[in-house]
Amino acid sequence: MEQLKINKLSAPTWNWLKVNETQIAWEGETAPLKISVQEEITSGTAGTLQYMETGALQHIETGAGREADRIFFGENAAGCRIDTDGGEQKTVRLRLDGKEQGKSAGVVEIYAGNQSNLTVIMDCRVKDSGDAFFAVRTLIQAEKGANVRLVQLLIPGSGTAFLNDIGGTCAEEAGVELIQLCLGKGDLYDGCRMDLCGRESRFSSEIGYLCQGSQKLDMNLEVNHLGEKTQSFIRAEGTLKERADKIFRGTIDFKRGSAGAEGQEEDNVLLLGDDVRNRTVPLILCAEEDVKGNHGATIGEPDEEALFYFASRGIGKEMAEDIMTRAKLERLCSRVQDEETERIVKNAIDEVMQNG
Repeated sequence: MEQLKINKLSAPTWNWLKVNETQIAWEGETAPLKISVQEEITSGTAGTLQYMETGALQHIETGAGREADRIFFGENAAGCRIDTDGGEQKTVRLRLDGKEQGKSAGVVEIYAGNQSNLTVIMDCRVKDSGDAFFAVRTLIQAEKGANVRLVQLLIPGSGTAFLNDIGGTCAEEAGVELIQLCLGKGDLYDGCRMDLCGRESRFSSEIGYLCQGSQKLDMNLEVNHLGEKTQSFIRAEGTLKERADKIFRGTIDFKRGSAGAEGQEEDNVLLLGDDVRNRTVPLILCAEEDVKGNHGATIGEPDEEALFYFASRGIGKEMAEDIMTRAKLERLCSRVQDEETERIVKNAIDEVMQNG
């Protein structure tokens, strides 16, 4: 058994807070994920999708960190690569399936050529299991003027653990947009690091989540501003119920040479239960003077005025809480902009809330 340290905070704080990093146990033989293309829509020149034995983007740093390489670069990890040529517009839907028992891992590499536009929708629904660990790493390289939109449905089943790891680099005027919906019933470890290398490159991330029962959600998002006039935006919004445990680490790092850069991060958490545990760690690091950085968090129980409003219309507290929880998730669901994916998400929301 190996104990791997993942989701490390860029600038460690007091150890007694237990937010500097997370340890996961990785043991036994790793099996390859099954990565299948559900649909590919292309306009412009023809693109390619190919399976690979070794990755060309292994140098890219990720949110989970280098200790997680042990999982993803083993000989049994699956891999696929998506390429776009200059000026191409492409949408690819991927379905990822792992073993119902034991460990499964895979890597998805995304290369967006100059001025290309690429949307990748990743459907990661894991079945209920007594002992399964599902791990996927996504590596993104966006060249000059390229736009990459990554939509992830992260739905671990009961009794499973899921590691989702992302890393990317953006060249001049390139952008990456990340949308994540974290539902399911199992533990989820979510890491993302984006390096904004080129002038006027940008990154935005919106995460919606619902944690209940004894679920654990461990998030680490890091944006490094390296180029001038780069922009970043991070928003996490969700609900914790019963005995759920969540950590949000959000780091915006303005490196020397990032003059004119702007970054913003926020975490909005609705607490529904006396036994929930929430730890929010917003962090801004700065080595450059001419930058703008903002961070904040809204953490608390439902507003009494809102509950009174519902009660005056004959809606009890429990139903009112469900309405507010669903509203947070469906707001983000509307951003997906894909009918099939929206249908899957709404069905998952129904299932998870009914089980709760």
